[in-house]
Amino acid sequence: MKKRVAAVILAFVMVLSMIGCSAGGSSGNEKSGDGGETYDVAVIVRLTDMYGAWLKVAYEAAEKEFPNLNITVMDHQSDNAKLVECMENAVQQQYDFIVVQTVLGNFEDSFERAIDAGIPVVSINCYQDWVDKYAAQVYCDEYKLGLAIGQRAAEELPENAQVVILDGPAGLLLSEQRHDGIVDGLNERSDITILDNQDANFEKDTAMDKTEDWIQAFNGEIDGVLAASDSEALGAVEAFKSSGIDLKDVHIYGIDGLTDACNAITNGEMSASTLQDATQYPTLSLQLIMDHINGDIDLFKDLEQITFDPELIDSNNVEEQLEFYKEQGLVEE
Repeated sequence: MKKRVAAVILAFVMVLSMIGCSAGGSSGNEKSGDGGETYDVAVIVRLTDMYGAWLKVAYEAAEKEFPNLNITVMDHQSDNAKLVECMENAVQQQYDFIVVQTVLGNFEDSFERAIDAGIPVVSINCYQDWVDKYAAQVYCDEYKLGLAIGQRAAEELPENAQVVILDGPAGLLLSEQRHDGIVDGLNERSDITILDNQDANFEKDTAMDKTEDWIQAFNGEIDGVLAASDSEALGAVEAFKSSGIDLKDVHIYGIDGLTDACNAITNGEMSASTLQDATQYPTLSLQLIMDHINGDIDLFKDLEQITFDPELIDSNNVEEQLEFYKEQGLVEE
């Protein structure tokens, strides 16, 4: 099998989250102005956070690059039942293709119903092994997301550094992959000691609590925190602040590269974060769909795993990234 962002404007996200699963364009193929057929694509994502909002903007902008595709974005609100509802509605409305940002869980029945209805599905952003039987998957390389911050920490940490790792939800493959990448990056130096690692479930408050426990247990002698998400990293930031420890003495790294992390990097509270560029998802997933339409692949059979590499966000490029978010209307001016 081929290995081929939260300072959101609150009103903006609230408006986006009101877009329901029943939102739809026309169903069935139409004729475009140039005489070519057009196809309706349901893009099912969560609009409850900045990254989902960015995905919506990216997919809608991609229509210019893919004029044969009519994109309709639906909001599953990061809710399992809502995701199922969205997929069912896409099937009932006879969309030609479905692109779905899955959440943790098993949705085999929904995938099966779509396929039985003759609708190819492409899964994005969250690799899950069960999806391999039903759909092509597009996602950022999770291992490399961890590896990038591990390697940067190995470059920046002081001699004989002691670090802790805040992991993602236990039992989740991407948590394991991010953890392994972080550890391998740190292991590029032999003098770094990993004091402990704990699952913080991608939650800021949980990460803050666990970091406060570590600060007490290790007498504040922690040189670095490497977190599987920016929410966890920001929880660690708050823990050090509440403990009265100068953040200039601690290197904190996260994964996501969204606005809160970018602001923390700008303020010197975080050292770096790795970003999975949301614009990659429409580029790669919609090209798969066009390849299917053109007969180059069969999305019912050619269930590829397509990955792309992350980008490290640090003090060198953080202002540029923040400006990009502003230009996209994703953050306050």
